Amino acid sequence: MSSARLGVAALAAMASLSALPLHAADEPATVPPVIVTATRSAQSTVTTPASVSVITREAIVASGATQIAEVLRGQGAIQLSDLYGDGSRVTVGLRGFGVTGGDNTLVLVDGRRLNNTDIAGPDFSSIDLGDVERIEIIQGSAGALYGDQAVGGVINIITRSASASHGEVQGTVGSYATRTVRALVSERFDSGVGIKLSARIHSSDNYRDHNQIDTHRAALLTDYEHDAGRLFAELRYSDESLQLPGDLTAAQVAQDRRQSKNDTDRSDSETVVARVGGSQRLSDNWQLEAELGNRDEAVDGLLEFFGLLNTLSQRRDHLTFTPRLVGTVPMGSGDALVTAGIDWDGVDYQLDSRSMMSTFLQNAEQEMWAVYGQTVVPFGERLTGTFGARYAEVDNSFDEFNEFLGFATTQRFDVTDDTTAFEAGLAYQATPEVRLFARVDTPFRFAKVDENAYRALGSRPLDTQTGASWEGGAEWSRHGTHAKLLLYRLDLEDELGFDPSAPDPFGFNSGANVNFDDTRRDGFTIEGAMPAGNEVTFTGQFSYTDATFTGGPYRGNEIPMVAPQTTRIGIDLHPDPAWSLFTEAVYVGKRRLDGDFTNSRPRLDEVLLLNVNLRYLRGPFSAELRVNNLGNELYNDYGTTSAFGGDTFYPAPERRLFLTLGYQLP
Repeated sequence: MSSARLGVAALAAMASLSALPLHAADEPATVPPVIVTATRSAQSTVTTPASVSVITREAIVASGATQIAEVLRGQGAIQLSDLYGDGSRVTVGLRGFGVTGGDNTLVLVDGRRLNNTDIAGPDFSSIDLGDVERIEIIQGSAGALYGDQAVGGVINIITRSASASHGEVQGTVGSYATRTVRALVSERFDSGVGIKLSARIHSSDNYRDHNQIDTHRAALLTDYEHDAGRLFAELRYSDESLQLPGDLTAAQVAQDRRQSKNDTDRSDSETVVARVGGSQRLSDNWQLEAELGNRDEAVDGLLEFFGLLNTLSQRRDHLTFTPRLVGTVPMGSGDALVTAGIDWDGVDYQLDSRSMMSTFLQNAEQEMWAVYGQTVVPFGERLTGTFGARYAEVDNSFDEFNEFLGFATTQRFDVTDDTTAFEAGLAYQATPEVRLFARVDTPFRFAKVDENAYRALGSRPLDTQTGASWEGGAEWSRHGTHAKLLLYRLDLEDELGFDPSAPDPFGFNSGANVNFDDTRRDGFTIEGAMPAGNEVTFTGQFSYTDATFTGGPYRGNEIPMVAPQTTRIGIDLHPDPAWSLFTEAVYVGKRRLDGDFTNSRPRLDEVLLLNVNLRYLRGPFSAELRVNNLGNELYNDYGTTSAFGGDTFYPAPERRLFLTLGYQLP
């Protein structure tokens, strides 16, 4: 590590001892009006032993970020890889998950799953950041409350609701021919009916050659608030056209890091999300909450493979139903909060890939259901206990046809499995300023449909990934200064992933999806924020992660694409009501390349990113200048190694500037 970067990391660590991130709100005195993710229902305070952080709307606006990936980078124990630097292909992991972060971090949008039943990660770019009210993050496993894939934690993106007469419009121009226009209008009528309409059009050539992106987003929300509850209906539409520049060798990066691998690969996607639901108060103590949602996604593209052009078509139809009862039960020491519900997911997945020499077809169905319950019990004025359990079942039906040079094979199978998860924890308000907590959770992840399709020849279906997570923490708050310390251990059995040295489905040693031997993640996070008068707030975060194999042939080796250290320092400056300056430094340590389970290849270099946003307000008008990578770092945010292609990389963008002008009605 260079001396400058070491100094930044040390400074952040020291600042963190007396600070909690400006973007995070963890104490009752500073949280937004409600927190949803900790209990799956709106609560005014967090009494569970989970570590819940909130990135508020105000913090998002102050940062000048244009995409969700920019907001999440450096938050808590989050690590991410952004292939193109535009947020369109980003993998986000919590607590020591690199390449499989998208499979082990549950991402929700207003409580609706964004994760897929196949290995494609959650599509963060399908959500317009301008339509986000706040982002709630549970650091740590939540298998009992949320189930499948909530292994490292949960990210719940909560969108803005319909409010009284409000409108806003923004336009952005920036580096690499970036153009964005966004608008939002909202109205709340005396009858209780509300309506909100938002839209966004975005285009950019992006940093790399052959990497142009064009997107269109629109969302319509209508709801009805009445004395006993709320009903809502929402429709979201997303259309994206993206050119794919591909990976580069180290020699190609050195020659021209902006070049593309080819000029043919592309991906076009269209997504329609519809959901209806609401809440109904049944009595003074109980209410029913439920949502029925459907996400219909179509992806079509072209991919060059060994000189052959392949057409690719994917279809995902994901139906969900999530009813739950939420209520309180009087006890001698206070009211216990009880949540009991059912989660049901039904997914149809189709893949069609063709070239001049081959045809590859997959049809899969997955049905997953679970019943769960959680109770938060007061044991006194200061001590609360949280206990929960979940029983989950999955049923996969798979049908595959593979033809190459006239030789055809078929594969059909059904895979069923079930598991039970538990959680238990204590939270103790030692003083009005100090909160202590500890918890244990047993997370799990079912194998995805295409993971089972590409396993070693003759092997049995993949086992469900299970484990145990222990964590403890302390939070302190006084006169606007906050601090938080978290320590954790996550042990996993049968961790699911791709091993490039495993025998493939055809009997060659080109890799396959496997159950790894035991793995472990140990770590701690220190976070904090400290105001210096009314004009300046300092923030800091430092996370250490030790992610290793604890069994099998890779015993003692590091898990790829996980940085042992990440650091963030932030300064928010408000010299007067019209002007504000947001500055952050994000450090990410060296990471093993994807696929380097033997730890024999050079690591990705460490990186220090400096981001700045200068904002000016005058009445309803706003102007801001955001600069990403101010120091003009030349780095790769993702790299992989394989027996056939060697080491390849995805170069990240250099310095980028974005100018945004806005107008807002009250």
